[in-house]
Amino acid sequence: MCELSNARLEPYPAVYHHLGRLKLGGNWQLSGTLQSIRQLRADSVLPFFYFWGVFKLEDAMISLKTFSKSELARRVADIAMLEGEFLLRSGKISHRYFDKYRFEGDPLLLKPLAQAMSSLLPSDTEIIAGLERGGIPLVTAISLETGLPAAFVRKAAKTYGTCRAIEGQDIAGKKVTFIEDVISTGGAVTEAYQLAVQEGADVLAVVCAIWRGERELTIQGVPTLPVHPVFLRAELER
Repeated sequence: MCELSNARLEPYPAVYHHLGRLKLGGNWQLSGTLQSIRQLRADSVLPFFYFWGVFKLEDAMISLKTFSKSELARRVADIAMLEGEFLLRSGKISHRYFDKYRFEGDPLLLKPLAQAMSSLLPSDTEIIAGLERGGIPLVTAISLETGLPAAFVRKAAKTYGTCRAIEGQDIAGKKVTFIEDVISTGGAVTEAYQLAVQEGADVLAVVCAIWRGERELTIQGVPTLPVHPVFLRAELER
C-alpha cells in the first residue's frame, strides 16, 4: 500500500469532487478530505489516478443509486429486450427475448437486481444455488449481498474431477433456494430440483429475475415449488 501525499491536483479539478478513501488497483490508496487532497503530491501517478480513478468513482457513485422497481424494470428492458424471432428452450417461438447476459454483465444493473432478489429469499435459506449458466453471476452477486454461501448447479454431473452436478457446497440436509435468471416453463428448474433432491437438499423455492411464462407462477415439473420473481413479463413490456 502506498500513501499519497503532497500532490498538486490543480490540473485535475474533477478530483476535488471525490472525498473519503479511494483504493486503486488494490495497491494505491488515497485518503483525506478535500483540504488535504489539495496538498497531495504524486505526480508520477496523477495521469493514472485521473483517467482511471475519477471515472471509476463516477461509475461507483452511479451504482450506489437506489432504483425504484419501475426504474430498474425500465433499465433492464432497455438493455435486454430484443425484438425478432427466437426459439426458446421449451421449443416455442417468441418475438421478444430477454437477453440475460446483457443485464447480468452490467454492474450498474446486476447490483440492484441482486439486492431485489435478495429481498425475496425465504428467511430460513441456508444455501443459494445458481443454475447454469445464467444463474451463476446472479447467485454470486446475491452471495456478496447476503453473505450466504453459494452453490452452482450444472445441467448434468461432469464426467471428470469431482464428478458432481452441484459444485461449491455440500447441500445434503441444507435448506436451499434456487437462483435463476429467466423462467418460461421451468424446465431447467425441474432438472436442478431433481439433482438437488438426489443430493439430500431441502429445496425451499426458486427466486428469479424475470418470469416470462404465460401462466401462473408454477414450475410445470415441480408445481409445489414456490416461485418468487422480481419482474413479471408484463412489467418489462410496458
